[in-house]
Amino acid sequence: MKNKESISEMDLSIFMYLKKGLSNREIGKELSISHHTVKARLAKCYRLLNVRNRTELTDFIDVKGVPSKLISDKTKLSLKTLSGMYKIKVF
Repeated sequence: MKNKESISEMDLSIFMYLKKGLSNREIGKELSISHHTVKARLAKCYRLLNVRNRTELTDFIDVKGVPSKLISDKTKLSLKTLSGMYKIKVF
């Protein structure tokens, strides 16, 4: 399905900064995107992972990781080369 929502490389980058405790504004500055974009992408990830807030999201990622079925095909290819950078488990 082409319209299926999935977790992108940008979302993984946001997770990385989120785990470091950065605010949406700080994440936006680091990634050269709007803090509104960060907020929207986090909201999408909350829905996909069935969590309610950034604390639950970081706990989920730290304990379980990210379900591979939710990661876009393009991102799966990138993960092989970027896995050390993101330090996020995929299951």
